[in-house]
Amino acid sequence: MQTIIFIAAIFLLFFILDKLLRKWFKAEKVKFEDSPAKELNRRGERVIFVIALCCLPFVIMSETPVWLLWFLIGSIIVQNFFQAYMQWKYAHDAREHLVTLSLIPVSIAAMIAFAFYIW
Repeated sequence: MQTIIFIAAIFLLFFILDKLLRKWFKAEKVKFEDSPAKELNRRGERVIFVIALCCLPFVIMSETPVWLLWFLIGSIIVQNFFQAYMQWKYAHDAREHLVTLSLIPVSIAAMIAFAFYIW
């Protein structure tokens, strides 16, 4: 039960932080469904997902569980940097890439806090 409360608190933190950062950076929410970058964004996300799925068995079979933590942190970093790049490249005026880049350290800290909470 405490784990569910911890996860809910992390989601609430991200929700509040996202709203505050959007207000601070004056960033608009952008979806790629109305832009020519829609297909490129989908392909990039699929490639990142397939690479992560191919690496996952090796990480799971490793003898130390710390590798799983580093794998998850690396996956978060790669996915968020790709998303920030796409937002910067195709929706620069919306300034949403600043919000995405600002949330990367918070995501890493949340992942490490969750790992220490569980282990």
